[in-house]
Amino acid sequence: MVVYFFMVMNGRKRIVVLLGTIVNGICIVVGSLLGKLFQHIPERLKATVMGGIALLATQIERWVPKEIVDSFITESTATGGILIMAIGLNMLGITNIRVANLLPSIIVTAFAVSVLHFF
Repeated sequence: MVVYFFMVMNGRKRIVVLLGTIVNGICIVVGSLLGKLFQHIPERLKATVMGGIALLATQIERWVPKEIVDSFITESTATGGILIMAIGLNMLGITNIRVANLLPSIIVTAFAVSVLHFF
């Protein structure tokens, strides 16, 4: 569908095609509709992952001994406390510790707890 707009400039009629405007409008509408249609995909994915984590959290007692879980909770709490203290020291300007680089320490803590439990 092409709509013509007649405009008089310097005594001549010029045809200005508003096709670009119409196409832009259609693209905006179609893009909005597609976004609305496909927005449920990441939401469903998030709900599935969170449900899986919750399901595994309820069943962890069957696979992991209680001593390991208690040790991991204690050690990860201590590690998290040290990271929070480093954030506080950075905010006060006392130190310049890159705390984001230390986030894998939580995983190292879990590995260390499991290795120390079995050996």
